[in-house]
Amino acid sequence: MGDAGEIESLYRRLLAAWDGRNAKAYAGLFADAGRVVGFDGSEVEGRGKIESHLAGIFGHHRTPRYVAKVRGVMFAGENVAVLSGVAGMVPEGQSELNPALNAVQSLVAVRWGRGGGWCCFRTRRRRFMGGRRRGRS
Repeated sequence: MGDAGEIESLYRRLLAAWDGRNAKAYAGLFADAGRVVGFDGSEVEGRGKIESHLAGIFGHHRTPRYVAKVRGVMFAGENVAVLSGVAGMVPEGQSELNPALNAVQSLVAVRWGRGGGWCCFRTRRRRFMGGRRRGRS
């Protein structure tokens, strides 16, 4: 599959497609059977459905742009990688992150055949339970 830099580059292209509100480019990074789990918990499976779902979101909302950090990339064999990241979002017209939109992201990349493709991308709201933060910020 290459190295961690290749996986991180795919992740950055995914976020850039979101930031550009480009549903076709975003969905094009997924395999035919790829899956997205959104910030709100919605699940979409299949490249065409991912594109349609995001086109609706981008058509009706001025989505914030991502500011992300890769926490790590693990390889589970020659053709499977898992990327862990954290992301904040900057609403349009603002220069600061909105803490309510902070998220933890996971990406599973699987290569099969010559083209490879994404298998699953998950974003979930980052919430701290109780009054103390645990683990890394």
